[in-house]
Amino acid sequence: MIRPLDPSVRAQLRSGVAVPSVAQCVEELVLNSLDAAASCVAVRVDLENFWIQVIDNGHGIPKDQLIIVGDRYATSKCHTVTDLENLNFFGYRGEALASLAQVCAVLEIESRHKGSIKANTKVFRHGKVVCVFESKGHRPTVGTTVTVHNVFHNLPVRQKFVSVALEQERIRERVAAIALIH
Repeated sequence: MIRPLDPSVRAQLRSGVAVPSVAQCVEELVLNSLDAAASCVAVRVDLENFWIQVIDNGHGIPKDQLIIVGDRYATSKCHTVTDLENLNFFGYRGEALASLAQVCAVLEIESRHKGSIKANTKVFRHGKVVCVFESKGHRPTVGTTVTVHNVFHNLPVRQKFVSVALEQERIRERVAAIALIH
């Protein structure tokens, strides 16, 4: 169940997840997929348009939990200080999606939970929640798709200095490293 971290746990954590590159954004999304027990993860990236999409076949997120996904410290993995001593997850602070929402023009999270035949979508625009709604299209399988539009739109210098070839290689290396350890 996704819920906000207790303030006592928040105090023990480093504040804020940095997403300094497109490769880091991709890595955070892939790790979220693996934490959701995905056995298949697809990564699509268009660096010229600063667009990222990660599709998985993990557990999916029920609509009642999708409502708080993307809020800082909203996580399904860690709820008490003692949980920090026995981490079995890649991410646990509940900050990756919140950080991504802040640095992209639009963030879409579409998910179909294993107990549902319908998918739901949550949309952020410039870091603010726009809406949560039942998806019109049919998602044939359980899982989640996260689409990031115009990442670093509010950081034009960062966009300007992205080397497409170098960033593609960094993404390839990170995804390959995750695949090797998983």
